[in-house]
Amino acid sequence: MKKHFYLLMFLLVCATLGYAQQSKIDSLHLALKNANHDTTKCDIYLTWGEQIYYEFPDSAVSLWQKAQALAEKNISHDKTKKYPYLIRLANALSDIGTVYHHQGKISSALECLYKSLKVCEELNQKAAISITLNNIGAIYFDQEDFQKALDCYEKSLKINIELNDKRWVGNLLNNIASI
Repeated sequence: MKKHFYLLMFLLVCATLGYAQQSKIDSLHLALKNANHDTTKCDIYLTWGEQIYYEFPDSAVSLWQKAQALAEKNISHDKTKKYPYLIRLANALSDIGTVYHHQGKISSALECLYKSLKVCEELNQKAAISITLNNIGAIYFDQEDFQKALDCYEKSLKINIELNDKRWVGNLLNNIASI
């Protein structure tokens, strides 16, 4: 009897989570349909991709590529409103690079992450630079290119010491110790 109760509770929780996920996606779809500004559309594509990334990584990449294309279009058309699109471009590239890394598409992952890093550096977004360097270092670590991994981790560590971000300092020291 207890087994049936626990099984029923488990199924109920799973159904509720599935419904909540679908509800968020439906809300994003509606918001996209009603969005008037490209920054809003980029944000929706980025958020939608994050919602489905674990179950549907290829679909998430497709959404992030839409955000990337929209950001790049606006950057090239209106240089005065470049900043908000650069932030969204860096996020899209970073997200795409992360998926490519998990899919084993190493050269594509590095290409996206280095592009994201360049944008983050242009914006002087130190926290984003640090995270991107860490992600690049993780790829090199997985490829057993330990010197490049160490270089990335040390650069990221230096930034986080400067930012006084103790959590990231600890994470990076752990990454360095893994080498």
